[in-house]
Amino acid sequence: NNTMEVAMLLLGLNSFITNVIGLVIKKRAILLA
Repeated sequence: NNTMEVAMLLLGLNSFITNVIGLVIKKRAILLA
């Protein structure tokens, strides 16, 4: 089922992007502090 694979890929990509954004925000907060 291709739809399931695409959905899983999007979920993985979404969590990856969320983690990257979180890391960037933490680094900026540390630099500003």
